[in-house]
Parts: sequence; C-alpha cells; structure tokens
Amino acid sequence: MPLIRLTVDGLSVKDLRKLVRRRARDHGLRVEDAAADADFRLREGNLAASIFLGAFIRYIDAAVAIDPARRGRTKVVIEIEWSTPWWTGLIGVRRTSGALKSLTDDLQDDIRDADGDTLTRVG
Repeated sequence: MPLIRLTVDGLSVKDLRKLVRRRARDHGLRVEDAAADADFRLREGNLAASIFLGAFIRYIDAAVAIDPARRGRTKVVIEIEWSTPWWTGLIGVRRTSGALKSLTDDLQDDIRDADGDTLTRVG
C-alpha cells in the first residue's frame, strides 16, 4: 500500500490532528474515526460506484496515523497510507495518489504557517 510519511517538529500531536482534519475537509474528503490501526480515515467516493464507473469516480480510502516519533519528544510522525483502487485502472490510481500528494503539499504549507517544520517527507 502506498504511504506518505512526514516527520514534523514544533507542533503537538493535537495541533497536527486538527490541521490534517481541516485540510482534508478543504480537499473534499470525509474524515471518519478509525479502528486501532489509525487515528482516522479519509474517504471520498463510493466503492461500488468506483467499480462500475472506474476512472470516472475518484475513490479514496486512506488511513492517517499521527504519533510522537520514537526519538525525541518534540518530533511527530504523520503517516497517510491508502489502498490503491486498481480496478479503476491507471487513471484512477493516479487520481487517488495525486489527491493525497496534493493534500500533503498543502498540509506542509499549513505546518509552516503554524511555525512548525517538516523535517522529512517520504512518498
């Protein structure tokens, strides 16, 4: 499953959760509470509709985990992991990946505006 990982310094876990939730809603994603494997899920579209309509429907199902980094108390790691909607073809997969990368780009801007620093970005 594709993954984007940000390591952030200077902001609390609580503040980052607020930033991610707000920015996800700005991008038109539903924010839902998740099971134990993630803090919350980001969703868009309908699975059944995406199967029938393929690349014409953007389908996103991503898990977001925000945890303090193992080393250092001020660093926080944000992980956005999503399932690849292979049934939508290459166009649908790129559409989902592009949407989450755009979300991450905007999130990095929000982190910088809140006086935080993105130390690393993978994905």
